[in-house]
Amino acid sequence: GSDDRTIRLWNIETGNCKTLGRHTKRVQSVAFHPQGTKVASGGNDGQIRLWDIATGQCSVLPERHGDWIWLVAFYEEGRKLISAADDQCIKLWDVHQNRCLRTLKDYPHWIWSVAMSPDSNNLAIASDATFLQIWNLETGELTNLGEHENRVRRVAWSPNGEIIASGSDDYTIKLWNVSTGECLDSLEKHTKQIRSVMFSPNSKLLASGSDDCTIELWDVQSRQLVQILTGHENSVRSVAFSADGVMLASGSEDETIKLWNIHTGVCIKTLKAKRLYEGMNIAGAIGLTEGQKETLLVLGAII
Repeated sequence: GSDDRTIRLWNIETGNCKTLGRHTKRVQSVAFHPQGTKVASGGNDGQIRLWDIATGQCSVLPERHGDWIWLVAFYEEGRKLISAADDQCIKLWDVHQNRCLRTLKDYPHWIWSVAMSPDSNNLAIASDATFLQIWNLETGELTNLGEHENRVRRVAWSPNGEIIASGSDDYTIKLWNVSTGECLDSLEKHTKQIRSVMFSPNSKLLASGSDDCTIELWDVQSRQLVQILTGHENSVRSVAFSADGVMLASGSEDETIKLWNIHTGVCIKTLKAKRLYEGMNIAGAIGLTEGQKETLLVLGAII
């Protein structure tokens, strides 16, 4: 998903790109269905779209959010979907019945990220508050979990259900024991805000992306830094492990997606979509306003 409003699918082996479709405004979040048949996308238009990968057909969930959607994620083996948005609402959806099951309304802080527990009973919420909150979906109760020194941008729940990781604008990543609420450690190697955190499928590694343009890989048990992956030229906004845990994908504001071998730290491939006017020379063009020139340059034109 991209600021150009499109949802693109990449073939990792060939590097070929397929555009599924587009929103009416920028796309903030995408999620693969566990079976690999669908993609969910959330955008600044407040809509959640479900895309059939084989046919490209799109369906729109009936109740839109009132503002930007920051996150969409499948859970319960793809039967349900969660969304979080700037309208201070978190929604739970039944994908098959195409309806909203539940809404947490009027959350008192700007929501940046949420993470569902593996048993689907609790939801961790990262927001403009300096603390994490856990929403018990059975009782509706909200409880605080620990605290940072600045807003909490990202949260991830380990697949084994034992640890929550939170990344903050205070440049730290904290690991929390879910059972006791104890802070197990504070990981403090990034030099700017944390934009993404993600556990490996076996819960043994944690990946983080930051405004310092780097990706860090941490051993969860020893709390030791394993690798620092460098190569992006701007903020790393998203990281995701492959299903087998061997590869890591990272998305950056430098308009590239990089694929990494986590054992060697080597970048295997860099994916970058061609922009609409990529390489077009407009140095001699006449009749263009400064605004039009600026737009063309953003879309790949050169002077």
